[in-house]
Amino acid sequence: MTRADPDTLCISEIYPTTLSVKMTDSSSPKIIGIVYNLNIQIGNTFIPTDFLVMESTSRDSTLLGRPFLVTTGAVFDMPKKRMVLTNVNKKKPYYAEWSLKCKGYPKCDCLNATTLSEARKKRKREEK
Repeated sequence: MTRADPDTLCISEIYPTTLSVKMTDSSSPKIIGIVYNLNIQIGNTFIPTDFLVMESTSRDSTLLGRPFLVTTGAVFDMPKKRMVLTNVNKKKPYYAEWSLKCKGYPKCDCLNATTLSEARKKRKREEK
């Protein structure tokens, strides 16, 4: 979560933390703090998730950490670029394509997971 996101989401409680993050490009963004137990809606299920608030100059994608992936029972199918959250819905895959094309608030529901077919329908409506 970037520094601007808590303001956008009306989150006032950001707690200090000593955690650090190393990105895949070996950079280490400055950590502002942590937001505990932010409920993320996936379908009809709410998952309490902790988010690190990082200093960032761009609208980086939200990274899903190990605790979230364990809680949701995430199973990845890398060749098809999808994951199934077995503790949420074993039959509904979520595709990486949508999260990569998400441009930020308020244009899309970044905190609501969506399937590829729903994302395609939404994009078609927005293009009209």
